[in-house]
Amino acid sequence: MSMLLGKKNDQAPKESNDQEMNRIQTLVKSFKEGNEDAFNTLLEINLRHIKSIAKQYFAPSLTQRDLIQEGSLGLYKALTLYDFERKVPFIVYAKLHVKTAIINAVKRETRKKQQILSTCNSLDEPCLNACFYTSYYDVTPSKDKTPEDIILQEIENQEVRVQFQAFFRRLTSLEKGVFLGLSCENLSYKEIALQLEISLRAVDNARTRIKKKLAVLF
Repeated sequence: MSMLLGKKNDQAPKESNDQEMNRIQTLVKSFKEGNEDAFNTLLEINLRHIKSIAKQYFAPSLTQRDLIQEGSLGLYKALTLYDFERKVPFIVYAKLHVKTAIINAVKRETRKKQQILSTCNSLDEPCLNACFYTSYYDVTPSKDKTPEDIILQEIENQEVRVQFQAFFRRLTSLEKGVFLGLSCENLSYKEIALQLEISLRAVDNARTRIKKKLAVLF
């Protein structure tokens, strides 16, 4: 009796796999007949396979979610190109397309990175339209300078410089961030809100306070 039970348990995984394969083939046929919802079901079934393949690859500018998305597109392509006459199980055919889609995405991002690096100039190279001894490094603003320093160096009038310094000291750190975003970097409200991790309303309120403080000094 125990031997019979053992044989039955050994056969269970095989029967389960066969059932899943048959279910997948049925869903593929349903998709081919015009049932677009069949793709969503196939995606749920194959998502673990896509994640498993995605984990094997890496690109600096791509997250695992990006790679999984590319793999999902590969699954859809496999679904549209699959031919029952090939006598190849869809799951085998799909894995090939999923892997190819992920590899192609990694290659594209790698090429982009190489293009950026190949078009970059060394800071020690001479600037265009400049004398031989002037380099990009010479004309690049120092990282030691704060945005406030950069603004001050553009103000020639000493009295105005003193007034601006007094104005800047009255600003809170949030107001400084908003002021520099608007005046120096020419950012939109949305860009400033994202950069400072605050709401659009907070940006607008800070701008109002800045204008009031500016009016007092100037």
